[in-house]
Amino acid sequence: MKTMESDTTSADAVVSDTARLGRKCKVGHFSKIGNNCSIGDNVIISENVTIEQNTTIGNNCRIQPGVVIGAEGFPYERNKDNFELEKFPHIGGVKLGGNVEVSSNRSIARGSVSDTVIGDGSKLDGLVHIAHNVEIGRNCALTVGTIVEGSTKIGDVCWGGLNCTIRHKLKIGTNVIIGNGSCVINNIPHSDIVAGFLQNLLSTKSSLN
Repeated sequence: MKTMESDTTSADAVVSDTARLGRKCKVGHFSKIGNNCSIGDNVIISENVTIEQNTTIGNNCRIQPGVVIGAEGFPYERNKDNFELEKFPHIGGVKLGGNVEVSSNRSIARGSVSDTVIGDGSKLDGLVHIAHNVEIGRNCALTVGTIVEGSTKIGDVCWGGLNCTIRHKLKIGTNVIIGNGSCVINNIPHSDIVAGFLQNLLSTKSSLN
């Protein structure tokens, strides 16, 4: 473990010998930092946090209790011949920019090939899930219960309302607002405001048949 001056690491935290901590970092009780992680200056890692291998965290970040960063996502694809679920590897990492805050009990999955990325200044509320290969821009706010499915790209200065879900492989523009409880199934252009419930759309379609 490489630690710089004035860091505070709890005696019951586990930090890999290959991890690097910047200046004035704090690592709380029972937290774990894995192999080849790089933690910037003035980072606060609270209690019971797990940071898996190949994770990079920028300066002045705050990671609240119970967060898991860099674990595998849901690494399964269905075999077209026998319909069994087969596991695929995750060899990417996670990169958090500077001044990012991750609230309690949330998860950020590492990339399957490319890294999962959270841009500078973004804030992620509790019980948010970020799947593998997702890229989130700068100064975004994702509120409690937001789910972002794999390989989706979100631009800068976006807002995700309570319990919204964003489908996989979408592109969300810059300065987008997504309303509470929305289910996003299509790309969203820059500076748009969207709100809606997929179940309502399905009910309408069913009533027309």
